Amino acid sequence: MDGHGPMPKGVDQGGDGPHVAPAQKGLLLLVDEKIFRKKFRSRPHVHQRTEGDGVFIQSEAIRRPGFQQPQHLVEKIHPALGPDGRKPVHDLDPFCAFSFLGSMLETFPSILHRLRLQGEQGNRGFHKVDGKEAMNTPSFLKGLVWLLVPVWVLSCSPKAEVYKVARPLMGTVVEISAVSDDPRHAAGAIQAAFDEMARLEAMMSVFRDESEISRLNREASSRPVRVSPELFEVIEMSLALSRTTRGAFDITVGPLMQLWPFYAKEKRLPSAGEIQEVLRRVGYAHVILSPKERTVSFAVPGMALDLGGIAKGYAIDRAVAVLKERGIGAALVNAGGDLFAYGEKPGNKPWRVGLRHPRNPQELLAALPLSDKAIVTSGDYERYFLVDGKRYSHIVDPRSGVTAQRTASVTIVASSAAYADGLATGILVLGAEEGLALVESLPGVQAAVVTEGEGDELALQVSKGFQEAYPLDVRHLAAQRVRLMH
Repeated sequence: MDGHGPMPKGVDQGGDGPHVAPAQKGLLLLVDEKIFRKKFRSRPHVHQRTEGDGVFIQSEAIRRPGFQQPQHLVEKIHPALGPDGRKPVHDLDPFCAFSFLGSMLETFPSILHRLRLQGEQGNRGFHKVDGKEAMNTPSFLKGLVWLLVPVWVLSCSPKAEVYKVARPLMGTVVEISAVSDDPRHAAGAIQAAFDEMARLEAMMSVFRDESEISRLNREASSRPVRVSPELFEVIEMSLALSRTTRGAFDITVGPLMQLWPFYAKEKRLPSAGEIQEVLRRVGYAHVILSPKERTVSFAVPGMALDLGGIAKGYAIDRAVAVLKERGIGAALVNAGGDLFAYGEKPGNKPWRVGLRHPRNPQELLAALPLSDKAIVTSGDYERYFLVDGKRYSHIVDPRSGVTAQRTASVTIVASSAAYADGLATGILVLGAEEGLALVESLPGVQAAVVTEGEGDELALQVSKGFQEAYPLDVRHLAAQRVRLMH
């Protein structure tokens, strides 16, 4: 949907004022009916209704005692707001003009009347008072009004607001927040970002038989399969991350994910023999890429790729790219707690994101300012099952075939959500000591790792870059039974 299409349900128009729709048969305004009634103490003459309390009205149709022709009066004071559209309607808010004029009426009840008289009688300029020239009253009032006009124009200029839309997508709830002074522009950009994420989900979900990744898994053992540029890019990035993490992150984990009962009703643990049998079909070194032909093939029959550890991050990156292409200067894309933020909120305020407590989802370990960065958390609390009181995480070590243990969560801050997504999974498998050592060798990457401590206590370890960028409150952590380790 382009920036001038219909506004999807859920777009918060923000603030307490209306916003302007494109000119049509005069000046067409989009206002909140409840706010209109409160401000003008009358019902608007509705041209067209929208979802919620929004209504389109013709500016000429507004009626208020003592304020019978607002459009005419607005033209008197600022001709650029006339219905001929000489001024783009989104540059100034005529509803604000009406409120401004209403305030003038309440404060200076004779100003508009005298302006009208002045227009009818002409401006005589000066007259004699005690033998001296003095400015006549209409001229004085005209000067006063034109003195106030710049103040009105500045105060009524559109203000940037945060527009949010949330939708179920990619197995979670995705919320996109965009900063704009035009709700239709924001709505169009947000819709385009959601469309891109939905397209990538349809391409990379192993839970859809018709997806491109499912077709690849069926055919790549017998022949090279040509894939889309996006899928090839994700696979290529994944193999690079596998080398970086020394195999702790590996998208060939598909057969192991099918072996473990994450999605089965019966939670039966696989035997050691079953795990060893499946491990023969796991290993990123068995994936063969041909960049020139853009093909993928498997060296071992029965292999299967699972992009669950990186696809969501990649979709976040693509959504951000779409928002930027659509002219959104600041936004936040949040996919179930994995997110990317860029720019600033109105008032030069940074985006702030919470670092979740892995054992108490209602609590935050810290609130972190974020700009032009991705922050992704991988944890054993996201999907797991219990057998005899023991927690089995959905994250499987592709080297041993068993689920990752002891590490509760890993949070990565990086310049790419896809990179942070895959790296968080790999470091959770590696563990705190080896994982943090790896992070220290990666430029522009920060990490926070939460592990099981003594009893019900947790231990938090962070990289040097994380501690410098996001100082943590030790007393707050202690209250959450989390010890900051050095």
